[in-house]
Amino acid sequence: MALALLGGIGWVLWKAPRHGLHQGTVWEGALLSISAAVLGARLFEGVERWDYFQQYPLEILRHWQGNLSFQGGLLAGSVALLLYCYWRGLSFWEVAGLAVPGLALATALGWLGALLHGANYGFPTFGSFAVELPDLYGIVVPRFPTQVVGIFWSLLVFALLLALSKRKVQPRTLALTWLFMYAGGMFALEFTRADETLYFGIFRIAQLLYLAEGVGAGAVFLFARRPVSADV
Repeated sequence: MALALLGGIGWVLWKAPRHGLHQGTVWEGALLSISAAVLGARLFEGVERWDYFQQYPLEILRHWQGNLSFQGGLLAGSVALLLYCYWRGLSFWEVAGLAVPGLALATALGWLGALLHGANYGFPTFGSFAVELPDLYGIVVPRFPTQVVGIFWSLLVFALLLALSKRKVQPRTLALTWLFMYAGGMFALEFTRADETLYFGIFRIAQLLYLAEGVGAGAVFLFARRPVSADV
């Protein structure tokens, strides 16, 4: 988690001067957003794994042990960034467009951390793609390499964002592209995960949120591109 955050912040600090942002402003906004993201990620993790945390409620305070929900972190961090931009008089989309390549890189590093930690593990299988991997409890069996696919998908989205950045697309388009692509990939990848969570029918709760985020990003993009009819 720490490596992912440092990677994301490092990217934004590198790009900030080219967008007219002072590095002090970046650090201030990053610390506020990250603090909110960690809090939201841990609280949402408590919701997803309620069966466990209702037995050990104090465990939810031990955020340094990992097991942070991406969904909760994204929501809380985005709200904090939106409020910070409003307070500082900055464009939210401009800052978000600057940040999303770093966020894509951070998610790749986050999946790497999950692989090393045994979190977000895949279901046991003896198929051709099976790799002997541990789960969160150290049990090693042939599994679908969910974390590895997460790493490669995040890097693919990162490469796409770099290509779009070179074409000087609008920051809003960059931000929405990241959300649409990452949410779509994670919605599919959630089918391969075997770690405990809440379900709604056949879907994991996180899947429904990814679906809502992907549809929302697509809707905002299409609405923003809709031509405005002039009054006659």
